[in-house]
Amino acid sequence: MQKRPRTKYWRIETGADLVDTLAEIRVARAIRQNELTAVVGKPGNFLSYMESGGSIKQMDHTIKMLRHLGVIITVTLPGQDGAAERDPTGELAGFPPDQP
Repeated sequence: MQKRPRTKYWRIETGADLVDTLAEIRVARAIRQNELTAVVGKPGNFLSYMESGGSIKQMDHTIKMLRHLGVIITVTLPGQDGAAERDPTGELAGFPPDQP
């Protein structure tokens, strides 16, 4: 019996965290950079530049301001386990104990 993929979570504290998460998910799904950037009308080198650490300062500043305001930013990749569904209290179900 094939094991179903579980929901994954990434806590985002910097622009680099967000770009690293994007790269991890993109690679896991075998999507090329130019395929993904075409969705937003950008050339393939746009994502290459971001994934190599370029042009994330604005994201960094925005994330730092949100964190200063007490916001926790989490990327959720829903799996077939349904863990990303909200429980009756409105909270996201399935977060590991060490995450929000």
